[in-house]
Amino acid sequence: MLELSARAEEALNAHSRTRDLTAALPRTDTSPLRIALLGPYSAGKSTLIAALLRLPAAEVEKIVDAAPKTREATPYPWNGVILVDLPGTLSGDGTHFAAARRGVRGADALMIVTTSELPGEAETEAVLQALDADGFADRSVVVVNKMNAENSDRD
Repeated sequence: MLELSARAEEALNAHSRTRDLTAALPRTDTSPLRIALLGPYSAGKSTLIAALLRLPAAEVEKIVDAAPKTREATPYPWNGVILVDLPGTLSGDGTHFAAARRGVRGADALMIVTTSELPGEAETEAVLQALDADGFADRSVVVVNKMNAENSDRD
């Protein structure tokens, strides 16, 4: 696409009567892919990001906590993409939910992070909203965390 656009721009710039048309050419978005991590608080979104980034323990402690800690969409560069840590969808704080919704709307793809326990109605509703209404049905993966937790029912 970039090569085709560059060739079209070159051809249009070659003639004074078509030079002004280059501004109307479609531009390819070259910004990094934004992958938002969506899920309830304490599901492991921040922990997953810390593991992928291979953060030292002191840095992990700054972003990971059992209580809702992420308050706004927080971007982290990783391997040429941007991982966006979102506030938990079930923190009980409406501002967290609103910030997560804004983060989803600014994403190119989703990682839906949940625990091995069956999701409740509120979590299911948030996931369905992202998949259906926001159009992420074919741009998502589900990460099931805490499979070895003591209270997890593996059956």
